[in-house]
Amino acid sequence: LDCVHSLTRVTQPSYMEGTCDNSANNKNIHHDNIISSSSSSPLTRARQLEVPPVTKSVRGETEGQEFWDEHEVLLREAREEYGPLHPQLYHLNEDFVANFFDIPLQNVLRSRSVAQLQSLVYPTEADNVFAFKLFNEKFVELLIEELEHYDRSGIPIRRPNGMNRYGFLLQQIGMQQMMTDLSRVILQPLALTLFPQNASLADVQENYPFVVRYHPNTDNNLRPHADASVITINVCLHPSSQEDSPLYFQGVRQIGTITNTDNNNYNNKILDLPLEQGLVCGLKDSFGFIYCADREEELFFHYSQVQNIHPSDLKVDDCISFRVGPSKNNPDKMAGFLVEKLDVEELQWDVEEHPGKRFKGIVERALPRNNSSSVMEGSIKILSEDDEEESDEKTAKFIKFTAMDYQPQPEPSSDRSFRRSNSSSSFSGASSRLGLNDVVEFTLVTYRRNKTQYARNITLIQSDRERQRLANASLEQGIVITLKDGFGFLKSNKRRGEVYFHYSQVQFEDEDVELTTGQEMEFLVVGEGNEKISARQVKLLPKGTVKFRHLLAEGVSGVITRCPHPSDSRYSSDFVGEVILTNPIQHEENTITTVAFFSNDAPGGTYAENRDGSSMGLWVREGDTLLFDVVQEILDGLIRLYPTKCNVGEEETNEAKPSVKLVATSLAGRQEGVIHAIINGYGFIHCSERPIDVYFKLYELLPESLQSDLLKGLDLSTKEKLTLDVGVEVQFDLALQKSIASRSSNGRGREKESLKAQRLLLLPPNTVLQNKTLVMGMKAVVQKEDPKQPYAGTIELEEQVVPMTDEERHPLLTKFLNSILERMEKQESGSVIYHDMQSHRDEEVILSMTQSLGNGKLSVTHVPVAGESKYSGRICISWGGAACNTEEERKSNDGAITDEDVITSDDGMDDDPSSTKRRKRKKKPKKNLKRPVSLVRYDKHSLSDELRNAIPLAEGDIVTCDVVQSRRSGLVTLANIKVVERKTPVPENQDDQEASMGVGIITEVVNSRKFGFIALFDDRASRREVL
Repeated sequence: LDCVHSLTRVTQPSYMEGTCDNSANNKNIHHDNIISSSSSSPLTRARQLEVPPVTKSVRGETEGQEFWDEHEVLLREAREEYGPLHPQLYHLNEDFVANFFDIPLQNVLRSRSVAQLQSLVYPTEADNVFAFKLFNEKFVELLIEELEHYDRSGIPIRRPNGMNRYGFLLQQIGMQQMMTDLSRVILQPLALTLFPQNASLADVQENYPFVVRYHPNTDNNLRPHADASVITINVCLHPSSQEDSPLYFQGVRQIGTITNTDNNNYNNKILDLPLEQGLVCGLKDSFGFIYCADREEELFFHYSQVQNIHPSDLKVDDCISFRVGPSKNNPDKMAGFLVEKLDVEELQWDVEEHPGKRFKGIVERALPRNNSSSVMEGSIKILSEDDEEESDEKTAKFIKFTAMDYQPQPEPSSDRSFRRSNSSSSFSGASSRLGLNDVVEFTLVTYRRNKTQYARNITLIQSDRERQRLANASLEQGIVITLKDGFGFLKSNKRRGEVYFHYSQVQFEDEDVELTTGQEMEFLVVGEGNEKISARQVKLLPKGTVKFRHLLAEGVSGVITRCPHPSDSRYSSDFVGEVILTNPIQHEENTITTVAFFSNDAPGGTYAENRDGSSMGLWVREGDTLLFDVVQEILDGLIRLYPTKCNVGEEETNEAKPSVKLVATSLAGRQEGVIHAIINGYGFIHCSERPIDVYFKLYELLPESLQSDLLKGLDLSTKEKLTLDVGVEVQFDLALQKSIASRSSNGRGREKESLKAQRLLLLPPNTVLQNKTLVMGMKAVVQKEDPKQPYAGTIELEEQVVPMTDEERHPLLTKFLNSILERMEKQESGSVIYHDMQSHRDEEVILSMTQSLGNGKLSVTHVPVAGESKYSGRICISWGGAACNTEEERKSNDGAITDEDVITSDDGMDDDPSSTKRRKRKKKPKKNLKRPVSLVRYDKHSLSDELRNAIPLAEGDIVTCDVVQSRRSGLVTLANIKVVERKTPVPENQDDQEASMGVGIITEVVNSRKFGFIALFDDRASRREVL
């Protein structure tokens, strides 16, 4: 279609697609949007080019051809560096269609109907000239902004055509591909439909898009002409200028000798050919070959027959549709016509025999494991629809399948919402190939190419191997205890080990049920080989269905005699603990005195024993008292402790989670004190029983739940929350950490023991006794003054005062020994072993009190600790001749202890010089005798408030005082001393002062406070200081 253009007048700059402006000829170039670049960049060098002038207004196509050919690469690189303003204009995709095409045109493109596309076109007054709305106003606006963007770049732009000097070649700014796609999708179908007598398939493969600009000072008119094209498309980019700048079309002018009638008839015959589908299987210079879906032979096609894509964009394996008919040059051969590219999902190779229906069958011939075999197809026997049993051999129907027809289903995600499924192919470990006699489900299709029936979309229902496993499976019940990513573990009431299950094996009647821990299940347990088991057909049971144990007693207390080892500790995980009941219980005809104790029931759980957390320990120890329920396992009849709902000192509660409670800690090595300092990650405690500081780490603080239960057990519960801070009273386990060599003031070497506190329990204020007042308001006489210290001396009490006993200074140790004596009345023999080694000083106290309270009935020995040579080992208190190194003790000490290793505190080690276990003989402890006190030293702190500012006490003065003993040091001191009668009266006036004047020496003067001290000499030559 040749169009003649005529522009009557131009009142404003106007763009029309088909033209472009060469702004390099404009002396007024705007660089307000130019990207900065280095002097060597393509953009900078392109701006420095001298562009040949544009002068011709007719036949100017080749004007300056040498310049454009020479700098073609530089100009392209400069445009790439400068970059587009609106990148969305450069690609014809779904977003382009939705944002820039007219809405009716968008709907037509979705339908892909040429007839509907033609319905949008309407004729004009000129013959064979048609019009339609292509772009919306948004596209026009953005395109003009893009053109102005390049107009400001300073990059030379070639004239659009031989008549127009100002405008753009769209291929020079990168829009060629967009225009090619536009021509293929819209313009080519319209051209073939509207002008079948003029246009053929070969004529619409190329396009030449450009934009021209008219302006009164540049090009302001367009001469009548015939375009050098078969079809011309004109788009007005300034709709407001149509009235002032009309464009005239004078119709069609035919050039050449095309036989219109023959061409039209040939195109009509092609449209009547059958439509088929296939793949591009080969591409040459100007033709290709098609792998057909409905025939086995391959078809030839010429690039001129490609419709909706440029032949250069066509690739091997692209899906296409085409018309099949005799070749134009060789009628004996079939060829492809009107080739159009399809989406992958549009090409269907199979025809489903029964749409939506799924068939079941058994694999009769499996695919070989080695793909190199010539047999690449297997066969499936279809099962009868009535009973899904195998059909008779005579009536059985066999279909083929390939390796591509079966793909194991991927493992489901960790989503715990399930859909009911009978398939086991998604089970973890499902085979990647079908085996003989596997039961499958599939879709029955006919392969269009050779009309053979195949099984597609095969799903494994049950493998033959799985069927054999289920035949030997055991039906069990249990609960869900662990959920992971795609799998979990069940606890069965018929076996002790956990049972693995995969999410695909869960069968819920309600599809929206979420899998959670604690749910009761019924399942089949099958063997997987290598002594591994797993669950199949996991089904939900009503709550309360599954029973694991029988309840024998609730709220029972007992003492740990052997601690279990946590499964992640350095010990074996099968070491079960033991608890002796405080009060035995009767079950049927048996008396239960001890119960088993597993680590997962331990109060407080576990804690890290080292920095890297590689070894874990329990918060509880031997000798601790627990509160629990007693149950008997259905599986093996084992009687064990079990979490209880009972609370310490309370009735049963409705708390959410039952637990084993720690009622009381073992008193072996238990002491009291006050937090003295807290530093980063550790702290120190003032021990209340002797003057020493004990080191502890902050993680040694007992968990809050254990703290609460222990305080209730001690009848010390408080509503106020206790926090670890300086000055807080605590109870703890004392352990010898190490000994440190040090040097005393006299130069002699000695060892300083480092003690460590463990399992800290915070106590309410005023729980720990620090000092005890032995007597209050006792009369006394000042016996002597200290000549070196004012307000100090010795006082003789009117009566002797008995100090604190060892039982009062060490109440926890006393309580511990009394509990052993109580056990001794119930048990003929037994022993208690300390959890940790004790210091020499602590061992002396323990030995002394054991002898005094035990009256010879208790024996103190030591259990050696492997690798320790400086200390005898852990203390063992026994009675009735019981041994301290039982089989369990040997286990806990790596089997290094023998009967000869037990060292008694009385005999020490063998005195034989050749003995390899020689140790220094211990001194026998002193007898526990507390002598009465009559003489007590005092200092200024012992005085009452009024006496501290008065004349110091003198020898012979009669006073009253309180006698106090420190539990920490055992030192007896005085407090609240008040004067009853002075031997020498204190002068009340100046005359009395002169009468008592004496001779002395000034020993100290404090000028800032205007006082001093004088050392007086009396008749007895004793010196005292007077303020």
